[in-house]
Amino acid sequence: MNAKRFGIFFILFIMLTPMIHDVHSFGADDKKAVLYANEACGHCNMYIDSIKVYLEDLGYDTEIRYMINDPTIRTEVNKLNVDNDIPVSMQGHLIINLNDRLFLEGHVPVEIIDPFMKKYPKGDFPKTVIFQDEMADIEDLKSYRVMDAYGNIKECAIDDDATVCLQDDNEKSEKLSEMPLIFLVLLTGFIDGVNPCAFAVLLFFIAFLFTMKRTKAEIYKVGTVYIIAIFLAYVSIGLGILKVIALSQAPHFMAQVGAYLVIFLGLINLKDYFWYGRGFSLKIPQLAHTTIKRYVQKATLPSSFILGFLVGLCTFPCSGGIYVAILGLLSTQVTYMQGLGYLALYNVMFVMPLIITLLFASNKRVVGKMEEWQASEKKHMKLMSGLVMITLGLVIILGVI
Repeated sequence: MNAKRFGIFFILFIMLTPMIHDVHSFGADDKKAVLYANEACGHCNMYIDSIKVYLEDLGYDTEIRYMINDPTIRTEVNKLNVDNDIPVSMQGHLIINLNDRLFLEGHVPVEIIDPFMKKYPKGDFPKTVIFQDEMADIEDLKSYRVMDAYGNIKECAIDDDATVCLQDDNEKSEKLSEMPLIFLVLLTGFIDGVNPCAFAVLLFFIAFLFTMKRTKAEIYKVGTVYIIAIFLAYVSIGLGILKVIALSQAPHFMAQVGAYLVIFLGLINLKDYFWYGRGFSLKIPQLAHTTIKRYVQKATLPSSFILGFLVGLCTFPCSGGIYVAILGLLSTQVTYMQGLGYLALYNVMFVMPLIITLLFASNKRVVGKMEEWQASEKKHMKLMSGLVMITLGLVIILGVI
């Protein structure tokens, strides 16, 4: 293996190692249960003690937090209900939080949840709330309520466990919302990729290679390495954002923050369409220009990788608003492992414009025309990006998807 290839594989190893660690560090195998109890209620404590044993038998790390005499815990419970959009009609006097995905409100009999728990042994539930607030044995109960991941509330017969009760609604909801979500990820990923920052640097990079009399094969090789590096940079950023959302334990709040952020950045793009150069603009930081230029001039495989990764990091302020909003939306609607799939899909679409550009890079005249088009249409690209970002933010805030 020559020095160039060794350098590339070494850099790949260094960058992928923290990414793999991130996936492991907060995956669905970390099963946690927080039981919020009323220490003054004897019947409640009997229920809490029994379900705690049940959850520990399933491999959950359990913690009991008493809330009556501790105002900070009461505030925590209130925040949990608000952040997860749990209406008052679905809030019980006890609450059990499983992986921030399944919420048991009140005295939910084990018989109701047992098949549902065993259906998701890793704790990667679809977002679900189960409510039953009567302090009675299951033989004396008639019904309970469930709220699925899409906010639909349903009354269920006590003889039907949660899996049976949710099955039909989940299948219908998944069919109705899976395609819009996939379409949204595909569309926004591609639009996010048509940003002047990374696009212009690739065109400049290819044009520079032509001036050095590089062969078509060499142009494709260094261009491919450059695009792979941008892909890895954005995946790394995405994993970091997902980790922040997971640690915040407030995915709905983070989705709202992302929505308002993307609207704000969209308005900046609209400003650039009408008054470009005035005030703050979304672009590669000026301090990075010299470094980028230095790696462009080297035009080796290792320098192409470093250049691509650097451009990926530096273009995030330019185009990352859509990315943050999409990841915030995904965190409220899919499991973590599903989110990783959507993350990869988004980033494949993000680099697709660069891949298409590279395929046409064998013709110097075509590259020149593309540079001219990119320069002349830069304002319109800002307009399109701004409108898409504002629309996406409003869609998330209004809960259309």
